[in-house]
Amino acid sequence: MKEKWIEKNVAGLSVEPNLLDYVSEYEKVSWDDVASEFDGLPSFGLDIAYESVEGHANGALTNNTALLWLGQNRETELYPSPPSHRKCKR
Repeated sequence: MKEKWIEKNVAGLSVEPNLLDYVSEYEKVSWDDVASEFDGLPSFGLDIAYESVEGHANGALTNNTALLWLGQNRETELYPSPPSHRKCKR
């Protein structure tokens, strides 16, 4: 099956997209480099919630919102890094 890409005229958009050439950017990615950025688990598994919270708590984004929770009735809760970090450790 041939992949179909959605094509848009960038000139007609009110905001320029951050990613203009997905295929080119994808081909530049080194998945070994990406994998090396995660702590991982002793069993070589991956806990993505831990990785996202720890990444914020210990990195340059420490003062930004780490998680946004959206409830069934569209209620929201924002969790900044340090409190989320402590809750994640429980």
